[in-house]
Amino acid sequence: MTQKKYAEAVIQYKNAIGLDQRYGEARLKLAKAAETTGDAITAFREYVRAADLLPEDPDAQLRAGQMLLLAKQYPEARVRADNVLERDPKNVPALVLLGNALAGLKDFDGAITQFEHAIDSDPQRTVTYANLGAIQLVKGDSQAAEGAFKRAVQLQPMSASAHLSLANYYWAAGRLPDAEAEFKTAVQ
Repeated sequence: MTQKKYAEAVIQYKNAIGLDQRYGEARLKLAKAAETTGDAITAFREYVRAADLLPEDPDAQLRAGQMLLLAKQYPEARVRADNVLERDPKNVPALVLLGNALAGLKDFDGAITQFEHAIDSDPQRTVTYANLGAIQLVKGDSQAAEGAFKRAVQLQPMSASAHLSLANYYWAAGRLPDAEAEFKTAVQ
């Protein structure tokens, strides 16, 4: 992996796992190598297995949770987030993972609460505001959504992703001149 020979790394990690099926660290490294090579199926499977073998490793839990979230396995993703939060209640990636899992389960109020906790723990992380804004928009609170998107832009005025989030909000709201201005700022 350090030499960026990812295909060779995959083979070596598979060999290590062949010697010890319960070697969680090798499974986690295999998952990362597989993800790097674009093998999403192996990455998904190995992240989940690694997390099962390494229940106290927050990185393994979060990576498995993110994969489960992508696979729309929201209850399982929630379990991974809860596992991390039991040990570290202010872990921002775990709070965001939990918020996204709850949103997938259509518990929008719960999702908003988790995103607000994440913002309280790390108010400079703009992606959390985008998550919050998106859920508030789905819930029908467009004013709160706009406020969240604008807050992200205020915190990081040079962030293209913050401007894109606000631009997409304006686009969805039919505010095309505002959307155009934000898209132009994002490009700059």
